[in-house]
Amino acid sequence: MNRTGLLGAVVAVGIGLMAIALLGDWPVWLRLLLLVALAICAVAVWLVVPHSAPRYRAEEIDEPPTYHRTSTGEVLLPSTAAGYTFRFSATVQWSSTSASYHSNLSVLAVDAIISRARSIVLREPPALVSLLSKQLDAALSVPRLDSSGQVEAVAGEVTLALPDEDVKRLDRIAELRKQEELWENERRYQKNLRKYLGEDVFKSPGSAVIWWLATKEDRLKEAESLIGTLTRLSAAANDEKAVIEEFLPRQNGEVFREPEPNPIEEASGCLRRLMERIDLPPDSDQGIQFVHRVANDMTAASRPEHAQTILREFGIEFNYSDTAPLNEDSEPEGEP
Repeated sequence: MNRTGLLGAVVAVGIGLMAIALLGDWPVWLRLLLLVALAICAVAVWLVVPHSAPRYRAEEIDEPPTYHRTSTGEVLLPSTAAGYTFRFSATVQWSSTSASYHSNLSVLAVDAIISRARSIVLREPPALVSLLSKQLDAALSVPRLDSSGQVEAVAGEVTLALPDEDVKRLDRIAELRKQEELWENERRYQKNLRKYLGEDVFKSPGSAVIWWLATKEDRLKEAESLIGTLTRLSAAANDEKAVIEEFLPRQNGEVFREPEPNPIEEASGCLRRLMERIDLPPDSDQGIQFVHRVANDMTAASRPEHAQTILREFGIEFNYSDTAPLNEDSEPEGEP
């Protein structure tokens, strides 16, 4: 409603109220107050309300932009993980602006959409491809100018996917990561438990007894009968030799210990393993010559017992009279 119509409505209401006041025999001061209020309302309407509603000229109304349609095709987009790329495609709608000067505006529109998509997919890891697809669909559906301000582009029919092999690989990595985290937690728990038992519970027989009493309050009578067992457990936890030897195998009442290896016999075993590793049969001509040279070098190095053992193990006869004696009773030539 314009100013004239509203002012007429105020006057009509005022006349009606004055008629009621005259017929109702209102007091004079109330009639005067009513006149003042109507006058104030009329002035306010005259000053505030415009004379008529603004009219827009036809040339002032902006026409909607004309959009052109194109497609990005399938484009590979990088992800936050090295070696994993997204497959992206979308339908692009674009319109030119007054500042357009490029000869191929559709290329600018496609590049603008791809740049926006690339910045979005780098926010999350590739395992969240479904989430990124929804974010892309929502973000690219809003028209925006490109960086040069020449085209306004918007995208629809957005698709974002990973190759099936990459999806399976990411699922496998996620499963392994969960198993590793579980294993780490279990290992940490076992480590803390061992530390608690070794450094606190079984630190001494007394601490072991106190631990039993604290955890088995309703079985105090059993504590006395278990003191011996707890004492042995505490001693074993602290690597006391006397307790450990109780559990070692015995022979004729003595702790059985493995005999020390004979270094002379070990030499022939090392040589045999070496020849097996280099695929050199000991019964071949090359193998026999190789054993001869090793035995000869051992004799020259004052190790005749090793040389004799090697020859005996390989069943080879060799005369060392030219290099060194084979027994301690023989003497070198030239000595009295």
